[in-house]
Amino acid sequence: MSERFNGPVVIVNWMDIFTTRPRDIRHWNLHKFHFAGGLRNHVHRSDPTGGISTLIRLHDSSSARISPITSLLSIRIHKIPSITSRAGFSTLIVWNEKDIRSIFLGRSDKSPSYKYCIGGPDLSAVLPHLTLPALFWITLNTDDIDPVVLSEFLARQQKISDLQYEPTLTRNHAPLVAAALSLPLLRTLHSQDPANMIRLLAAVGASPGLSRFKFRFDRSTPDGITDLTLLLRRLAARTTEILQLSLATSDERPLSDEEHAVASSLAVVRSVRMMIPDSAAQTRDLLSWLALLPQLRVVDFGSFLSHAGRKKTKFTEEAREALPAAVVIIIE
Repeated sequence: MSERFNGPVVIVNWMDIFTTRPRDIRHWNLHKFHFAGGLRNHVHRSDPTGGISTLIRLHDSSSARISPITSLLSIRIHKIPSITSRAGFSTLIVWNEKDIRSIFLGRSDKSPSYKYCIGGPDLSAVLPHLTLPALFWITLNTDDIDPVVLSEFLARQQKISDLQYEPTLTRNHAPLVAAALSLPLLRTLHSQDPANMIRLLAAVGASPGLSRFKFRFDRSTPDGITDLTLLLRRLAARTTEILQLSLATSDERPLSDEEHAVASSLAVVRSVRMMIPDSAAQTRDLLSWLALLPQLRVVDFGSFLSHAGRKKTKFTEEAREALPAAVVIIIE
C-alpha cells in the first residue's frame, strides 16, 4: 500500500514517531523484527544508555536506532495527506496501538534517541489521525504543533495522567492549545523551566485531578526568578489542593522578601519534594522558605551530594526544628 503513495511512511512505534521511505518497507522482515531497509548492520544492540535498539533507514536516507519491536500484536495502516507536500498522500503505520503507553512528540536535542522524531509541522498533519487508547504519558518536545490539532489530540487521549513539556527551543509564546482543556485523568505536569510550566498551566490547568507539579526552582538569572515567582503565584491562586511540588534547585543566592511572601500565599500546597545542593547556607534559607508554607504536611529531601554521617544528622535536626508541623523525610 505504501508504495502507491508518493509521500513518506510515518511510523508510530512505542515512544517514537518517525518517517521512512516506501521502497524500504520491502526489505522489512516483520517476523524477524528486521526494519533496516537493506542496511547490513541491523542487529539489536545495547545503546549507550543501556537500552536495546535496532537500526532503521529514515525517509531522508540517514539511519537511526529506534526502540525495537519484540512482539507484533497489531498493525493499523492509514492513508493521510502527504506530510511533505500539498499534493499526494503518505502512509501512517501504527504498531501495537493498544500497547503504546507513552510517546514523544517532536525532536529533542537533549535526548539523542529522539533527534530523528518528526517535528511540529509534520505532527500537525499526523496527529489528527492518531488515537492511542492506553496512552498515559506525553512528552512534548516542540511548541510548533498547530494549537487546534494539539487540542483535539489531547482531548481524544482519555487516559493521560502525565504531561511533560520540554521544548528544545521555545520559538514563540503563543498558547499551546486553541482553548483551555480539562483532561479527566491528568494528575501531574512536568517541565524543567518555570516559564514553560506556566504555558502548560494555561493549557490544561482546569483538569479536575491535577495536583502534582514538577519543575526547577530556578533562581540562576533575574528572568528565572521572575518566571519562578509568577509560576508560584499562579499555583497559589488554584482552588484545589496541590498534593506535591517536586522542585530541584542548585542556586546559592539568598531568597528575597518577595519570594518569602509568595511562600506564605501557597496555602494549597500539602507536600514538597525538594532536591537540594550540599550548601549549608542555602539549605537553611530553603528551610525558612518551606516553613512559610501554611498547610505543608510532608517534606522529603534529596541532595546532589550525600549528607553523610554527622552532616546528614545535623541537617535532619535542622529540618525538623524548622518544620515542626511537617513530616520530614530524608532521601538516602
